[in-house]
Amino acid sequence: MGGKMSRNKGKSGEREVIELLQPIVNSTYAELGLVAPTLKRNTLQSDGGGHDVVAEGLQWLSIEVKRCEVPALSTWWMQCKEQATRAQNQHQNRLVRVEPVLIHRANNRTWRVRMFGCLHVNHADKNSRMVSCPVDIDLEAFLIYFRIRLEYELGKGTR
Repeated sequence: MGGKMSRNKGKSGEREVIELLQPIVNSTYAELGLVAPTLKRNTLQSDGGGHDVVAEGLQWLSIEVKRCEVPALSTWWMQCKEQATRAQNQHQNRLVRVEPVLIHRANNRTWRVRMFGCLHVNHADKNSRMVSCPVDIDLEAFLIYFRIRLEYELGKGTR
């Protein structure tokens, strides 16, 4: 599939993801008595790069959405990480770590998510370490993570 049909599929995928995330944003903000930002497609992404879904207050997240019949996960993941790095470098607060998140699906398939996860490593001397690595998870697991992370990020200002 080329050109316009491919772009339309991409736009449609971005809208689908926004419809999945916006209710979580709305309810989490409401629980804290805050006005929720509106998630939007980044319509300027082709001009200057950048992630696909943007919202005020969610600068810690760099979401790339891909809807394609033939997956190109390694290429998409590289693009997603590069965009997160660019966003990190442009962020006012250098202490904020921008998380790359790739949400993807093929036709007639469920959404999958690639992001960094932490693997816990126990040592015999009782020291433990965390190892960060890319993980592929289903959408439901990501939505749980997203809600918890959003609550954490919003709660930072009240601690």
